Amino acid sequence: MQRPSPSPSPSPRRLRLAFAAAVLSLAGCGQAASNASASPLGSSPAPAPPWTDDCPRPDGEGSALAHVAIVELSASERDPALLADRLAEVRRLAQQAADCEAPFTVHLLTGSRSDRIYDTVFDSKLGTEIARDRQVDPMADDAMAAVTPALEAAFGGTDEGAGSDPGAAFRVLADELQRRGPDAGIDAVILSDGVTVTAAVDLNHSLEDADLDQLAAQVAPAVDLAGRVAVDWPAVGHTADPAAPPGPWLDALRSLWQRVCETRHAASCTVTTI
Repeated sequence: MQRPSPSPSPSPRRLRLAFAAAVLSLAGCGQAASNASASPLGSSPAPAPPWTDDCPRPDGEGSALAHVAIVELSASERDPALLADRLAEVRRLAQQAADCEAPFTVHLLTGSRSDRIYDTVFDSKLGTEIARDRQVDPMADDAMAAVTPALEAAFGGTDEGAGSDPGAAFRVLADELQRRGPDAGIDAVILSDGVTVTAAVDLNHSLEDADLDQLAAQVAPAVDLAGRVAVDWPAVGHTADPAAPPGPWLDALRSLWQRVCETRHAASCTVTTI
């Protein structure tokens, strides 16, 4: 997908964003971004690789990590190309889970409501690694045959005024940890633009380090992921609105969700922008 080109006009921009009930001021954010990545709670690792043969286990043995995809729907995300990108990410996670013969779950997040639309544990019932590898794509295909129509129907039915609560994804992950027991670990992908079009935000205000801490407390529930969830949040800021070009606000957006992830004690946080 091509990124929208910024306007050649030097006039100030205003972007309509909201995070739950908070109204954010995002501008001059380079310093905020560096402060977030320097947080003592952890640093952002390199972006997650595509499907690999790496199958880590929470305690070095026993069950493989559960693979959880959280797909958010909001008015700013109603776009066929954006849906295609999301489905490709879900399929990549399904392939990884199938290769590891691991649990695989997909949640649909609409506002603060979460619906578990797919839940399985992949098991090829085959004895050799070569035989199991041959079943990775067929098993992922079976999963996507159920997930794709559910997401397509949900995207098509999303109301233009639909709200957004990206921070609720962390509550979903905490609930998944509780559901799976004290020894569980999760490899999670959050698929959300991290914004919604509801309130005016002035980009001329800077977002300082202290602002990040305050806002992080407002935009996501105070859950503890106990160092047992690896979070990958790709393409923050990638909306369906061509009037929202890349700019300094993306640094602020990335910094905010990076801080939220770290202060919820994820094992690792990879938050990237478009």
